[in-house]
Amino acid sequence: MTEDEMSIYTQFLADQKRLWDDLFKSYDPNLSAIYTSHKSEFLNQSKKIHHPPMMELKLTMAMLKLVDVVEVEEKVSFLFDYSSEWTDHRLKWDPYKYGGISHIYVPQKSIWLPEITIVDAQEVKFFESDDAPRTAWINYNGTVGFYTATVSSVICQLDVFKFPLDQHECGVSVLFHTYFPDEYRIKGGMVNIVKPKSELGNGEWKVTYVGVAEIPLSNDIIGSTTKFIARLERNPGFYISLVMIPAYCINFLTIIALFLDVENVMEKLNVGLTNIMAMTFILVILAADLPKTARIPLLAIYVIVGFGYCYVIDWGGSGTSKDSKMFEKTKQPWRAKISGIVKSLPEANYEKFLADQKRLWKDLFNDYDPEISAIYTLHSSQWIDQNNTIHPPILQLTLRMAMLKLVDVVEVEEKVTFIFDYTAEWTDHRLKWNPLEYGGISHIYVPQKAIWLPEVTIADAHEVKFFESDDAPRTAWIDYNGTVGFYTSTVSSVICQLDVFKFPMDQHECGVTVLFHNYFNDEYKIHGEMEAMAKPMSQLGNGEWKVTYVGVAEQDSLNPSLSSIQRFVARIERNPGFYVSLVMVPAYFINLLTIIALFMDIENVGEKISVGLTNIMAMTFILVILAADLPKTARILLLAIYVIVGLVIVMTSIFVVLLIPYFRKKWTSGHTDPRKSKIGKFWNNIEYILMFIFQLANLINFIILFV
Repeated sequence: MTEDEMSIYTQFLADQKRLWDDLFKSYDPNLSAIYTSHKSEFLNQSKKIHHPPMMELKLTMAMLKLVDVVEVEEKVSFLFDYSSEWTDHRLKWDPYKYGGISHIYVPQKSIWLPEITIVDAQEVKFFESDDAPRTAWINYNGTVGFYTATVSSVICQLDVFKFPLDQHECGVSVLFHTYFPDEYRIKGGMVNIVKPKSELGNGEWKVTYVGVAEIPLSNDIIGSTTKFIARLERNPGFYISLVMIPAYCINFLTIIALFLDVENVMEKLNVGLTNIMAMTFILVILAADLPKTARIPLLAIYVIVGFGYCYVIDWGGSGTSKDSKMFEKTKQPWRAKISGIVKSLPEANYEKFLADQKRLWKDLFNDYDPEISAIYTLHSSQWIDQNNTIHPPILQLTLRMAMLKLVDVVEVEEKVTFIFDYTAEWTDHRLKWNPLEYGGISHIYVPQKAIWLPEVTIADAHEVKFFESDDAPRTAWIDYNGTVGFYTSTVSSVICQLDVFKFPMDQHECGVTVLFHNYFNDEYKIHGEMEAMAKPMSQLGNGEWKVTYVGVAEQDSLNPSLSSIQRFVARIERNPGFYVSLVMVPAYFINLLTIIALFMDIENVGEKISVGLTNIMAMTFILVILAADLPKTARILLLAIYVIVGLVIVMTSIFVVLLIPYFRKKWTSGHTDPRKSKIGKFWNNIEYILMFIFQLANLINFIILFV
């Protein structure tokens, strides 16, 4: 660097330091930049008050790349990069007074940041560390912003009926939960993504469209919601080449074989059983990837119909010888254009609001210590005269459930995971003020770390994820009457007693239980409520489970040291379609066909053993499908009992078939014409009687599953 260059740089550093000192001399990042007096009841709103416009947050998407799709959990993961921009009028300056400096870079922790919520997030990863501090920019006109990169795993409603030719529309939705809807607006936009569209998918999925749209919400306490959208389309090559074409060719050859030499009944049955075994191989390939959803996917229907078609033809041939919205749009989503125009504010009103808010902050928090509890502890004190003491009421914590959506169920661990969003509200009498003394301000927003928070315990929690980072600070609100509250989004994995004996027809009642462990039971009370869910009941489950009821109840505790316990309950019911179509029905028809084959041409012992071995092999493949998903619990499940009993029925049939020729020969050996004698007629009909008995046992075994 030359001497002249060094001189200019030194002057720049001096001007920047002077600017920093002037900007942040009286700036407090704990004070919100959001104007909260638009509807204050302590201002004369009938007079013409020039309120400043609401806060506008501009979110500009820079990257939306698909990472993974988990159909059963309805979870879609994206690389989601975006920039946030808003105006903080406390951070304006005249560039001419500071050597022409038009913008500076500052640590994010030095400025106020709005609390941004990603809706229905199962997990959000922010990349931050001491080695990579988070930085923001400030422009001379008060525009503040930062860029952040995340991996966002969100819940997306997936209809996989057309699997593997399915298409979906998913994305990342962003909103403000803490602020009132008349105080802010989110404006979404996007820049040209640095990757071509062909590189935005992954190995199994391709992305066909990326855009941004505003979602109207019926919830009147939530303002604008912006959704960054990706349309996904599955690459079906794997399933076409390894499932659909082989299944077609197998059925094609089977049908030809069935109609050649149509009088040979045993040959037809053997061809049918061989087809079933081959199709069971296909089912094994399919079962690992087939979504276990409420609707049976089209590909599973294709395989089952092929199986059933060949079965009907086989039956007919053998009889011939004897007898004969996350949401849909009607138009293309718009792309918001980000304007560089900064709207002028009525400076007098906004400056007065900021001054009143700062004065209120100083008065409230001058002697306030967030480490000192707001809970009154003298209700049972032996060191005061209880007869002459008027105690204040106990602390009441109101927990209001906003979302309880099922994410996953792990039967062996008895672990159930929910997206559990709630608001917590209580009264801290140290944080009261008279709005008339502070320009009509009736509520303010503060960082959660600035106030005392009650310790809320989620009982029997396996894991609880809270989403917070320097890019998404946690905010609380304080009302003038001392009411304090915050909104939080969690992914809560809780332990729930599961009785899966009736798998896959099982139903359970699970939920999230909240209590206080640290405080005495005469010092607090928890009151549970729930607000209208943003999602209909049909969208609260996942691919494998549906939610039939959501509610809240107070739970009795056997521990006398615990006061009220609130339980937010969900009743869940498994969608059995996958197991009915790929396990129960095929197993029934395999046994049905096997029993028929065993009792036809009963003298051919070698043929019977071959049929039995084919059945056992086909049922073994069904067990392979079942073993991956069957909960390995203490009680043997009803579905496992069904398969085992089916095997016992077939094995018993084989044993009986092998014994019949021996006893027939023994009992008819003394008759000159065995066919005309009573004993001969009995032995001629016994095979049909036994076939009926074993078919009846097979049918009863199947029906018991649904009782």
